[in-house]
Amino acid sequence: MLLRAFCRNVRIAKSTQFLLATRRPLSTTSAALGGGGHHHHEPTPVYIPKPGSLDWSLCGRPGVKRISTDSYNPKKDDFLSYLGAAVAVGLTIAALAVYTDTFKGDKDNHSKNPTPPKQKTKEIAEKSDKNPSPESGKAAPPKKEEAQEERQEHKPKVHDEDKPSEKKNNGESKKESDKKNSTEGSEHAVTKDSDKKSENMKSEKKEEKPKVESSEKSKPEDKPEEKSEEKPKTENKDKKTDDDKKDENKKEDKKSSEDKPKEKSDASGSEKKSEKKEEKKEKEQAQDISPAGNKKSDSKDKKQNEVKEDSKASSSNERKLDKVQYLIVGSGTAAYYAALAIRAKHADAKVLMIGEEKQLPYNKPPLSKELWWYGDSETPHTLEYTALSGKKRDIFYEVQGFYVDEKELEETLHGGVSLISGKKVVKVCTADKKAYLEDGSSVSYDKLLVATGSRPQPFPLFDEADEKVRRRTSYYHNVDDYKKLENEINNNGVRNITVIGSGLLASELVYGIKRKYEDVVVNQVLEEPYNASLILPQNLGEKASNSLEKMGVVLYKNDKVTKVEPSDRQINLKLASCELNTDYVVVALGTEPNIEVAEASGLSTDPKFGGVTADSELKVAEDVWAAGDAVCFDDKVLGRRRIEHWEHAQISGRLAGENMVGAQKAFWYQPSFFSKFAPNFHMNAVGRIDSSLPTVTVYAERNLTDNLEKAVVFYKGDKGQVVGVLLLNVFGMSLDVARRIIDDAKPISDYRDLTKLFPLYEIPTQEENDNETSKETA
Repeated sequence: MLLRAFCRNVRIAKSTQFLLATRRPLSTTSAALGGGGHHHHEPTPVYIPKPGSLDWSLCGRPGVKRISTDSYNPKKDDFLSYLGAAVAVGLTIAALAVYTDTFKGDKDNHSKNPTPPKQKTKEIAEKSDKNPSPESGKAAPPKKEEAQEERQEHKPKVHDEDKPSEKKNNGESKKESDKKNSTEGSEHAVTKDSDKKSENMKSEKKEEKPKVESSEKSKPEDKPEEKSEEKPKTENKDKKTDDDKKDENKKEDKKSSEDKPKEKSDASGSEKKSEKKEEKKEKEQAQDISPAGNKKSDSKDKKQNEVKEDSKASSSNERKLDKVQYLIVGSGTAAYYAALAIRAKHADAKVLMIGEEKQLPYNKPPLSKELWWYGDSETPHTLEYTALSGKKRDIFYEVQGFYVDEKELEETLHGGVSLISGKKVVKVCTADKKAYLEDGSSVSYDKLLVATGSRPQPFPLFDEADEKVRRRTSYYHNVDDYKKLENEINNNGVRNITVIGSGLLASELVYGIKRKYEDVVVNQVLEEPYNASLILPQNLGEKASNSLEKMGVVLYKNDKVTKVEPSDRQINLKLASCELNTDYVVVALGTEPNIEVAEASGLSTDPKFGGVTADSELKVAEDVWAAGDAVCFDDKVLGRRRIEHWEHAQISGRLAGENMVGAQKAFWYQPSFFSKFAPNFHMNAVGRIDSSLPTVTVYAERNLTDNLEKAVVFYKGDKGQVVGVLLLNVFGMSLDVARRIIDDAKPISDYRDLTKLFPLYEIPTQEENDNETSKETA
């Protein structure tokens, strides 16, 4: 406490010096201070912390605030404060020493050299031996003080076993002694830990209810157990003599107990029964650990235990999750972020995701970007790549340990997220709140989220082709497709690949393959005149296509596949303009919403945009929500729409998860997307990016140093407002600025002024401005 008080005063002194050092550079006006011109010429800051939290010291006069230029010197009142603190500490310690047992050692449990329990029991036995009963050798009952000592010391009650008595009924005593010897032999084999446990159990029993002698006959196992606890290492000869004495003492106890009233025997009956149960348990434990004499019984017990364990294991394996609080159909990005949002709002929530893919939830954009750009030879196996920061990253959101086993989810105390991968939900009954899986099983739920995502657009020409063609053809949509394509290039000698499609996925894929494998011939067949024709204006699309061709990608523009035939180890593609032989074909025509479950369940779907119909809160029906690529929702700014981008899956998943817990939030955040499918062609976009809309493109003068062409593309709505913004090689906070422009929904007349909000040009330094002014004057 003294040290704490000293440190506090030192901190106060330092803070005071800091205030004095910083108050001079501050320039505050009288208006800022809230007064007129009557203040001092050097006003104090607006807020000055007090030197201490109290206005008085413990033993000295009230503390004086020291705000001066002098160095800190302790005064008399400070020393008095220290002295007062020391006195308070001393008084506290003295009070603890006098009125509590804090500094006193517990003789029984907490002292360094406690008296052993055997010595205590011997002392009690010796005291009882000094006062034997003269009448017919009856055992004298223990005194009340001794019984209290026994309860305080938590030791089992000791009977007068060492008293001399006459031997009667030698034949019966010998039989009983033989039985006792057999039980003692097994009990002596018990380990010390089991002895301690039995002693603690008996001591707790005797603390709660004092032992009362009864007229019931005690079993022959009672005494040997107590004897084994006290002397576990005695010889057989001593056991026989001790057993004879015990038999005599038992008979004497019977005679004495018969003279007592029946009420005592009735009161002790329940206690005896509980003690007998405990003794039976201890005997069973002793028999399990007994030496070779009981091997047969041990083997039987082990077999029985093994059968029981096997039955339990089989029953646990057969046990399935019948009902869950939150059920998510799908295991993609939207499903994962919805589970996180649910758990964030409802800490003990139990969430179950059921997905068709066998992989853990993962990030899909790297399948066409980072895995090709920054991957190595081990990437197809590890799905890892080296990020720009130099660190290894993989595509998975979480490790396997994050997900709780579905069989343990119901019993998990604070809930969790479970994942059933490789299974498909075929139908949902919203009335019964039950989901039916393809294997015939079902799961009941309280609230449901449909996040089935999207699937590749089919190409019937390849689906119905020859088997040799299908073996060398694949769609590109998931991890398995990526691994298959890498395997064909690395292991099967594929050196000529043709990608069919003109969208972002196809363009990113041809760029990524050519960037990683320069010796591989990459062809792209597109029906449009340039890449990404559905989103880019013509001028930017043509520049992107020219960049790909300079890189070495062969583009077949305004062309399409009309026929497919196998040709030796290749595939012969008959195009509208020519024929093309290739080793492998990748079909990437785009995606469509996966709404099989919604249609089978009777949920409403949008005929124009596709997807499950939902409101602005992503709610489909009672206790049913939708998110990700599969949802068509109401946007308060841009109207009804459906989005197929990664950030939308994340945002809609979070929003749906919060609304499932009861947030009732409407969709308001405009998601963006990023793409790169040509050298020096970084694209960021937000809002409605549709080339069918009127566009205004503003270019910046090309900078020769970085060789990046910068541009901003504005997509106009019906009323002249900006509904989308595409940024080419423009970074920073530009996306947030674009979101603000879209949310304002105001008609724009002068787009040059609007472009000034974006960093198309770097801000010139002072030296550059000086050079420009000097040139103008010259």
